[in-house]
Amino acid sequence: MLNSSTLPVTLTNKEEIEARYNQVREDKEWDEQRYVTARQVVQGSTMAWEGTWKATYKPLNKTVELPIVIMFELDQHAQIVRERHFYDEASL
Repeated sequence: MLNSSTLPVTLTNKEEIEARYNQVREDKEWDEQRYVTARQVVQGSTMAWEGTWKATYKPLNKTVELPIVIMFELDQHAQIVRERHFYDEASL
Protein backbone atom coordinates (compact mmCIF):
# COMPACT_ATOMS: atom_id res chain seq x y z
CA MET A 1 0.00 0.00 0.00
CA LEU A 2 1.82 3.18 1.13
CA ASN A 3 5.56 3.08 0.90
CA SER A 4 7.12 6.03 2.69
CA SER A 5 10.42 5.51 0.87
CA THR A 6 8.71 6.58 -2.36
CA LEU A 7 7.06 9.64 -0.82
CA PRO A 8 9.26 12.73 -0.88
CA VAL A 9 9.51 14.32 2.54
CA THR A 10 10.70 17.76 1.43
CA LEU A 11 9.74 19.44 -1.82
CA THR A 12 11.79 22.54 -2.55
CA ASN A 13 10.65 23.93 -5.89
CA LYS A 14 7.53 24.35 -7.99
CA GLU A 15 8.38 21.44 -10.30
CA GLU A 16 8.83 18.98 -7.40
CA ILE A 17 5.56 20.08 -5.79
CA GLU A 18 3.60 19.80 -9.06
CA ALA A 19 5.17 16.41 -9.86
CA ARG A 20 4.22 15.03 -6.44
CA TYR A 21 0.60 16.12 -6.66
CA ASN A 22 0.36 14.75 -10.22
CA GLN A 23 1.86 11.45 -9.05
CA VAL A 24 -0.77 11.12 -6.31
CA ARG A 25 -3.61 12.13 -8.63
CA GLU A 26 -2.56 9.69 -11.38
CA ASP A 27 -1.91 6.67 -9.15
CA LYS A 28 -4.26 4.04 -10.58
CA GLU A 29 -4.25 1.81 -7.46
CA TRP A 30 -6.07 4.47 -5.43
CA ASP A 31 -9.61 5.71 -5.99
CA GLU A 32 -11.70 8.50 -4.45
CA GLN A 33 -8.63 10.33 -3.13
CA ARG A 34 -9.33 13.44 -1.09
CA TYR A 35 -7.79 15.63 1.56
CA VAL A 36 -10.04 16.58 4.47
CA THR A 37 -8.98 19.69 6.37
CA ALA A 38 -9.04 19.69 10.18
CA ARG A 39 -7.28 23.05 10.65
CA GLN A 40 -4.81 25.49 9.18
CA VAL A 41 -2.41 27.75 11.05
CA VAL A 42 -0.39 30.62 9.59
CA GLN A 43 2.44 32.41 11.36
CA GLY A 44 4.70 34.73 9.40
CA SER A 45 5.88 32.91 6.27
CA THR A 46 4.94 29.45 7.56
CA MET A 47 1.62 27.69 7.11
CA ALA A 48 0.63 24.35 8.64
CA TRP A 49 -2.20 22.25 7.24
CA GLU A 50 -3.55 19.40 9.36
CA GLY A 51 -6.04 16.86 8.11
CA THR A 52 -6.63 13.41 6.73
CA TRP A 53 -5.89 11.86 3.36
CA LYS A 54 -8.71 9.48 2.48
CA ALA A 55 -8.71 7.03 -0.42
CA THR A 56 -9.76 3.56 -1.45
CA TYR A 57 -7.00 1.05 -2.24
CA LYS A 58 -8.52 -0.65 -5.30
CA PRO A 59 -6.65 -3.99 -5.22
CA LEU A 60 -8.12 -4.72 -1.76
CA ASN A 61 -11.21 -2.48 -2.01
CA LYS A 62 -10.15 -1.03 1.34
CA THR A 63 -10.69 2.56 2.46
CA VAL A 64 -7.68 4.16 4.12
CA GLU A 65 -7.62 7.26 6.31
CA LEU A 66 -4.14 8.63 6.93
CA PRO A 67 -3.60 11.59 9.28
CA ILE A 68 -1.24 14.07 7.67
CA VAL A 69 0.37 17.44 8.38
CA ILE A 70 1.78 19.54 5.55
CA MET A 71 4.09 22.45 6.33
CA PHE A 72 4.52 25.22 3.77
CA GLU A 73 7.10 27.99 3.62
CA LEU A 74 5.88 30.99 1.64
CA ASP A 75 7.78 33.77 -0.09
CA GLN A 76 6.89 37.47 0.13
CA HIS A 77 4.23 36.94 -2.58
CA ALA A 78 2.59 34.07 -0.63
CA GLN A 79 3.88 31.52 -3.14
CA ILE A 80 4.98 28.11 -1.82
CA VAL A 81 8.77 27.75 -1.87
CA ARG A 82 9.10 24.64 0.33
CA GLU A 83 6.74 21.90 1.41
CA ARG A 84 7.12 19.07 3.93
CA HIS A 85 4.72 16.19 4.52
CA PHE A 86 4.39 14.29 7.79
CA TYR A 87 2.33 11.05 7.68
CA ASP A 88 1.04 9.22 10.74
CA GLU A 89 1.62 5.74 9.30
CA ALA A 90 1.32 4.19 12.78
CA SER A 91 -2.43 4.81 12.52
CA LEU A 92 -2.71 2.40 9.59
